[in-house]
Amino acid sequence: MPTFDITEDAFKLVAGGAAPEPPIPALSDPARTALEASERYTRAGTLIIMRRITADTAAAKELRDWFVHAQDVLSSGDELAGSRSRLAEAAADAILRAIVSGRPR
Repeated sequence: MPTFDITEDAFKLVAGGAAPEPPIPALSDPARTALEASERYTRAGTLIIMRRITADTAAAKELRDWFVHAQDVLSSGDELAGSRSRLAEAAADAILRAIVSGRPR
């Protein structure tokens, strides 16, 4: 099962705290369960809050697809949307690396 790390801000984006407009389709139960079971921590030597998520491959791919879609939706917005788009891009990349390599990133 892939394990990956995303920023707390990216987690809030997918968990609904800062969902993009127009809305992106809801996640399946396995993907939501993986988010709910995530571990929150502070990256060593920084003040950056991260989430470590372990999901089965199908749920990880669904989360990656969600972030790719969010990046696309947010890329044409204002400065705040652009910042969120970059968060979504970084999260999608981290998930892809975890799926391909089988190691957390």
